[in-house]
Amino acid sequence: MLDTFCKGAVAVAAATAFWVGAAQADNQSVLIMEGSFFPSTTYAKPGDNVIFTNLSGQVQYLSGPEDSWESGPIGVDATYRLNLTHSTPLTFSNGQDGEGLVEGEISYDPAPLND
Repeated sequence: MLDTFCKGAVAVAAATAFWVGAAQADNQSVLIMEGSFFPSTTYAKPGDNVIFTNLSGQVQYLSGPEDSWESGPIGVDATYRLNLTHSTPLTFSNGQDGEGLVEGEISYDPAPLND
């Protein structure tokens, strides 16, 4: 009986670990506007996804510093998903071939509270 109880406890612990891990990743939204990103600073954590939505009215290209990552073309009203890791650079810009015109930032700090 003790053996059955231990197996059941291990199964519950394993299932809980997977459920908690999956619940911790969030999607953060960034709107690509004409001449800006909204918000300009996105508060996230490693494991989150940043979902960029192009509302600028023209095809956009995003990249990290020194082209550490590139989105490829993002059509009007289309999205691009960037999965954040500990090694993902925390700044990004629009434009092709390093011609970044507008910059945005990702912060792993806690988001400031509204007063």
